[in-house]
Amino acid sequence: MKTSIQTLLIAASLSLFAIGFAEAAQLKLPSNMTVAAVDGSKPQTGSPELAPGEHLLELKFADYYAVNAEDSGQWLRSGPLYVQLTVGDEQALSIKLPPVKTIEQGRSFLKRPEVTLSRDGKESTTTLMDHAALMAWMAKSH
Repeated sequence: MKTSIQTLLIAASLSLFAIGFAEAAQLKLPSNMTVAAVDGSKPQTGSPELAPGEHLLELKFADYYAVNAEDSGQWLRSGPLYVQLTVGDEQALSIKLPPVKTIEQGRSFLKRPEVTLSRDGKESTTTLMDHAALMAWMAKSH
């Protein structure tokens, strides 16, 4: 009896230990970027949790720029932008944009949407794909 209780406690401890490592990574985005879909489904929150594995994110960029005090300003919005992510055991994932403080910087970013992807503090640069680039990538990978 004592052996089966010890075995049960060890198994429960190992299960909790494994669950701790299989947790989802929290994705953080800048305020001018939103997640429109994760793997084709609309997320429940603005900063979704991503389980370990392959994911395709659909992102959207939108920012408001005031040119001067008399001007009513102008919105700059992107179409869908895509990034494929492989999530491992990271706890924190974030996407950072280059400086986009002016509408010119925003337009320049949208012409070549490069972002910095941070995985638990380790950074790498990746280019977001528009719809045409996504289709080409999918055709090439199959």
